[in-house]
Amino acid sequence: MSTINVSTNAPGNLGRTEMLEWVNSTLQLNMAKIEELASGAAYCQFVDMMWPGCIPLNKVNFGAKLEHECVPNFKLLQTVFTKRGVEKVIPVEKLIKGKFQDNLEFVQWFKKFFDANHGGGEYNPVERRAGAPGAAAGGAGGSATRAPASSAAPSAAVRRPTPAAAAPATSRVAAAPRPAAASSTTARPAAATTASARPAAAPAARPAATATTSTPSDVTAAAVTLLSEQLKQQYQQTIDALRTELSECQLSAANLEQERDFYYGKLQQVEVLLDSAGDSALAETLKKILFDAEPTEGEGADAVAPAAEVASTPAAEVEEW
Repeated sequence: MSTINVSTNAPGNLGRTEMLEWVNSTLQLNMAKIEELASGAAYCQFVDMMWPGCIPLNKVNFGAKLEHECVPNFKLLQTVFTKRGVEKVIPVEKLIKGKFQDNLEFVQWFKKFFDANHGGGEYNPVERRAGAPGAAAGGAGGSATRAPASSAAPSAAVRRPTPAAAAPATSRVAAAPRPAAASSTTARPAAATTASARPAAAPAARPAATATTSTPSDVTAAAVTLLSEQLKQQYQQTIDALRTELSECQLSAANLEQERDFYYGKLQQVEVLLDSAGDSALAETLKKILFDAEPTEGEGADAVAPAAEVASTPAAEVEEW
């Protein structure tokens, strides 16, 4: 069955919500936004649904997040397009950026292309991609371990003045026997006993009187203010350190992007050169090395084999090529 090419300007584009529903229901995925299609893994499984076995799904990285992880998926997709005579050129550099508009336009075209070429039939997407890298990955988790400690500190500061607030009650209990001593006028021994107890009670009452000069609310406000200043200084130091780290990461990312663009340009030049070289054995071997995805676990020997083939190519053939 020949491939039916579809124009980008063909009518019948669906909106963002309809496109997500189509992708999730067809492949049994749980994508939340169009930008997640930037990995290219969904398109690889769609072409496997159209032409079963045309693409090695065990080499498709369904957990690709970074740009350099998404490129091999689109390389596999472009290889299938070339073999099947699909005229559409995949804008890889735009799609892997994860921009909404670029990915929406491409998936809208792909939906029309899929409808024109899919012949139907039973297909289990979960079973087909089982064992592929990232196919069984779950949701992302987060942690917030520092928040409970900072929120618990003010409550501890509020409870500290409680012993000072209890001091007036202690003084009132110690001073309570005084009216009883004044009313016992008939029993002189009891009055003497009460009088002898007064000096012991008086020193206990004096410190309590000095403690009541600062109310519990004043002590609490001072403790909260002090703690607030300390936390503010700690947070400011943390913010400064994170800003410095962010600047370093941005500089490193810019350098990595320049290096990636440089080597990607070199690969494109090699690819154009190989396309114009014909069907020589050396050209086919180099294409196999260039378009093959990164080997999975246990495929190290297979990955080294193409390099050995290039090394064993006669020098005369290399010069002729």
